[in-house]
Amino acid sequence: MIKIITESMEIHEGKRVGAVIPDMEYSQITNLVKRGMYLNDSDFVREAIRDKLKTVKEINLRDISYSQQKKKLWIIVRKEIKFHYLI
Repeated sequence: MIKIITESMEIHEGKRVGAVIPDMEYSQITNLVKRGMYLNDSDFVREAIRDKLKTVKEINLRDISYSQQKKKLWIIVRKEIKFHYLI
């Protein structure tokens, strides 16, 4: 079990994932880290995973019916309205 501290200083448990990537891709990641765009290669991988999961979630939303999309959108709008009233 691995402990992960998020930007908001919350502690979560996590899993370690390994992958073999081509030298060219690793070199590109290393260059982005050197330019300061990421803290390290792990930071790049975590962000890439989040981006991919977000994309897949958006694709899944397109596969649901119009009425289900309306319901989901209404839930989001209600949460936003409550948030704005709290400010």
